[in-house]
Amino acid sequence: MEYYFADRKSNILGVGSTDGKGEWRIDNDIETQSVDNRPAVELSLDIHFTTDQEQAVNEMAKATNFIMYQDEEGNAHQMVIESVDHDSLGHIHSIVASDAGNDLINETVGAFKADKPYTIADYITRFTNDSGWEIGINEFPDNVRTLEWTSEESSLARIIAVAKDFDAVLSFGFEFVGTNLVKRVINIRHETAGDSLISFEMNKDINNIVTHLDTYDMETSIKAYGAVPESTNGSTNQDPINLIGYKWTDPTGQFVLDQYG
Repeated sequence: MEYYFADRKSNILGVGSTDGKGEWRIDNDIETQSVDNRPAVELSLDIHFTTDQEQAVNEMAKATNFIMYQDEEGNAHQMVIESVDHDSLGHIHSIVASDAGNDLINETVGAFKADKPYTIADYITRFTNDSGWEIGINEFPDNVRTLEWTSEESSLARIIAVAKDFDAVLSFGFEFVGTNLVKRVINIRHETAGDSLISFEMNKDINNIVTHLDTYDMETSIKAYGAVPESTNGSTNQDPINLIGYKWTDPTGQFVLDQYG
């Protein structure tokens, strides 16, 4: 298996391989499909490096960088590195990455009430507008619902809520030409598994429970609101001061202010 490491602008920084043929030797690569209510794949792997390569591996495989690869079924993945463990003495750089679709956590959508029944594709397209995602496989082309949300939340949380209302399962897909990402799609499929209603007792049926914590609920974006300005015409219906309409990006590309404030 080959893994391509890229920065946030998708510039390739290095290529690793599990067969020892690449620039970087990789092992212990494990891909895990999420079993909770979010459409995500998790990847963990170890990168071996020499003393001379230590600085390079820290730059290539640092948190927030991308990993791109094609799995054994031919599906293309673009992952975001979420956590890093660097062992200087053991010369092992271990990373955990999640599906790049989790970047939708940074997109915010407001309250919404549908004026008529819409398909699941209509809702997802609305709530991921201008994000670069488009609908891929859709097994619910004709089903419609009239849905409503009364509060603000991330785009990812909203499309997951949409999927629940349609009893659908979402997954993210990617299409590459060479190492260039050309399309990002959200696939909509029928649920393939159900609750078995089987229960187990600790120290009787099982002897250990291992828990895993991640950064899924970590807030990585904010929306700026200020005070309500004093009215100049006696109106009490004033919006708080905000940054809507302004755009700014810091020189590193790490911090971005979009037109939605």
